[in-house]
Amino acid sequence: QQPLPSWYIFLGGETEQMEKWREENTGQRGGRGGSVSYAGLNFAYFLTIALFVSLLAYGAMTMGKKEPLTNLTIFLVITTVIGLMNMVMSMGTISVDDRDLEDSYYGWYGQMGVLMVYTNFWILLFSSAFLIAFQVRNYLGRMAEEKESTVSEHEGDYHAAS
Repeated sequence: QQPLPSWYIFLGGETEQMEKWREENTGQRGGRGGSVSYAGLNFAYFLTIALFVSLLAYGAMTMGKKEPLTNLTIFLVITTVIGLMNMVMSMGTISVDDRDLEDSYYGWYGQMGVLMVYTNFWILLFSSAFLIAFQVRNYLGRMAEEKESTVSEHEGDYHAAS
């Protein structure tokens, strides 16, 4: 069996051993992985990519026209939240059963749910990095304006030498 990445467990995924233990001790069988609608996953993945492309287009237009970044920042926050939400929600679509993965050429990484998690992780990183960059740029711009205004206030003052 191929080892699972640590993010899979961190985001709530269960290994085959964990599912067996839960089934033996609680009598509840986990319904993960087997009943996944690939049409629904493909549609969700398409919408995720469309959101990211629209974010890139809107960001390029906003920065190209040198407009205020307020709306772009709001769009980045929404994209970050959607990326995190999609990452957590797509964990239920990943199968860890060896029998399900034997037929796949790519194995565990060939699942649509794994692709969704990786895509949303990179979208989350991209959006968060630009949010931080825009906030730092805004802060440095305000600090420069404050420094400039204090210097211009003192330029007009004339003090006689004594």
